[in-house]
Amino acid sequence: MSQSSGATLDFSIVIPAHNEAENLAPYLEELRTVLEGKGEYEVLCVDDGSTDDTLPRLTTEARRFRRLRILRHRRRYGQSAAIATGVVKARAAVIVTLDGDGQNDPADIPRLLELFHGAVHEPAPQLVTGHRRRRRDTWLKRLNSRVANTVRARLLRDRTPDTGCGLKVFHRDAFMALPGFDHMHRFLPALFLRQGGAVLFITAPSIASGSVSWTCSASSGCFGARSTLRSRRSPAVNPETFWLIFGFTGQALFSLRFVIQWLYSERKGRSVIPVAFWYFSVAGGLTLLTYAIYRRDPVFILGQAGGVLIYLRNLHLIIRQRRSGESEG
Repeated sequence: MSQSSGATLDFSIVIPAHNEAENLAPYLEELRTVLEGKGEYEVLCVDDGSTDDTLPRLTTEARRFRRLRILRHRRRYGQSAAIATGVVKARAAVIVTLDGDGQNDPADIPRLLELFHGAVHEPAPQLVTGHRRRRRDTWLKRLNSRVANTVRARLLRDRTPDTGCGLKVFHRDAFMALPGFDHMHRFLPALFLRQGGAVLFITAPSIASGSVSWTCSASSGCFGARSTLRSRRSPAVNPETFWLIFGFTGQALFSLRFVIQWLYSERKGRSVIPVAFWYFSVAGGLTLLTYAIYRRDPVFILGQAGGVLIYLRNLHLIIRQRRSGESEG
């Protein structure tokens, strides 16, 4: 494809990729096949500091696929940064994002674009995002995702069923107006709602016959739906800032138990572990466990989960001992 200006492009496809050498060639071929005759577009593949043959494979594909543009990070910055790099360099006003691991079906793109442009519903949404029913992930990753999605959905109230689905359509200018932070791609529905628009979720794969659900902000007025955010003017806490505060709170609770134990021991004149030590251990452990689930760190999750069980067991033994003493008295 010739170096067309952004005005001639209907949409830009942004694909973040890290160590996806084996997936990209067939994925790009499938993309080219299903989008034949579907409009003018470009594909921006962002190599996020890959250490395998991702870049050489992309270079080879670019010779055959003239719509492909390659962008590269010198080191790994994360999926959110890779998406942002692609959006900044995109020449079209409408952006489509896909994951580089091949879990998103390119055949779903025309349907998402149709929904995005308001062919089915009015007003047109600011964001159309997929919801994966079947995933090719390990059971541990699926469990982590389910717990993390549940926690964040209750905190942000954006009713997002699947924050990890990379299949999304949005306006470039709307994305550029969003605050940038690590992991922001998982919070796009909440961020777009914060701007006062509507978000459309649709089941993937088989989007052509998939179920559709809407979430609207108070100011969008679509279908008289109940607002998930109080007002377009209401300030929203940066999600990354919230989780940092949440994590530091858990660490503070965890550290405070040692302060309590030290003060209690000083008062008694000997080393003593008070009951409060275990209560603060449970509170800090549960908070850090939630934070670890959000971060999707299996080592952190396993360590905190095991610790919480031990703290709870100690509390149980203390309570049982007290009850036994009271019954004997």
